[in-house]
Amino acid sequence: MPICRPEAGPPTGTAEYRVWEWLRNSLPDNAYLLAQVRLADGPTSYEMDLIIAWPGVGICLFEVKGGYVRVDRQPWISNNGHENHDIDPYPQAAHFRQLMTRHVQPRWHHHQRPEAAILIAIPDVRIPPGGEVVGVSRDIVVDQFDVPD
Repeated sequence: MPICRPEAGPPTGTAEYRVWEWLRNSLPDNAYLLAQVRLADGPTSYEMDLIIAWPGVGICLFEVKGGYVRVDRQPWISNNGHENHDIDPYPQAAHFRQLMTRHVQPRWHHHQRPEAAILIAIPDVRIPPGGEVVGVSRDIVVDQFDVPD
């Protein structure tokens, strides 16, 4: 089981918790699983839902979108059960990655700088095989087929 911070993960009953639990049960003991990580950029704060830091492998940032998410148009549409709103999770995660790199880079030696991959998790949605995902590569989208209930 990885080292989890916070140990209890995100709030239970959320999409973030389901993805965190799946990762917690899948990652090795030497990996770190961080939930709800916040970074400040001046007066503005940004949050990444989940981060995996795996020594010798790299870093993975997970932006999780719960509820119904429509991915066949740009921007994507999310519905929380009450209303639709446009979302664009990849730029959100890419901005966090740039901010994280800026914060951490002074502490890295050039030859040790890990790459940070971005994955988008939509654990309440099943994308059928061959289904279209607009705006990002299908390879970076984790859906209900990947995350068990």
